[in-house]
Parts: sequence; structure tokens; C-alpha cells
Amino acid sequence: MSAQPNSNAKRFPRRLYERPVGVLCDSKYTMEFSVNVGEEGMLVRSSRHLKEGQNVLLNFWMDKFGYIIIPAQIRWVKDAEGSKDQFFGLLFLKVSFDCRRALRTFIAAKPKEELELENKGTLIFPDLTPATIDD
Repeated sequence: MSAQPNSNAKRFPRRLYERPVGVLCDSKYTMEFSVNVGEEGMLVRSSRHLKEGQNVLLNFWMDKFGYIIIPAQIRWVKDAEGSKDQFFGLLFLKVSFDCRRALRTFIAAKPKEELELENKGTLIFPDLTPATIDD
């Protein structure tokens, strides 16, 4: 495994997903706020302080598909500037075929406006992604 600081390279495309998500960790369930989602993971902003390597269970609503429940692992943590919140880079674990298909369909339906912002580089979050991990 190698880490490349401040790299925006991702193996799979992401799409903005600014909605509440349920996070279950250490027998405590909280509602947090997602920033974006990809086929392999999600970026979440949280007032709860968790640690890199912890496993969580996510649940969130995806239009046209219903609730998605996915186990995930916290791959990195970064403090949010000017806030007590933190950002978590989550890696999905054991994604079912139906969940993977739902995520792919959602990401593929990315609106034109979002694609344009992404192409201009204004939709990438370099300050939130401290490293890219190559498996």
C-alpha cells in the first residue's frame, strides 16, 4: 500500500450526496451528514469523533432504490476547519450486488451541472482528502 498526500485520484467516480446518513458504531446510532458517495465509499461530516480503522454500519435513503445498509470502515479522519466536526473517508465493505448496482446507477445519473463543476475542478475536495490508498 502506498499513500500519495493530497491526491484527488479515485478508482471510481463520485457524486455529490448531501443528505443525512445513519451511522452505527460501538452500539451508538447517530445521524450524520454525507458529502459525496462513490461505488467504494462515502465522505461523511460528523460531530461525532471516531477513529481511523473503526468499523461502522451505514444506512441511507437512495431515491428509486430505498434504504441501503452497508458496513464500512473509516479509512481516514480530518478535522473540519472552523468547526468541532470531522470528516470521515469511509470504505464500503461487503457491498451486495443490488447495493452496488444502485450506487452505480445513481452515480451514472450525475446531472450535467455537477459534471461541469467536476471538470472545472471545483467539485473535488482536495482539502478533505489527505491521501489516496492504492490496494
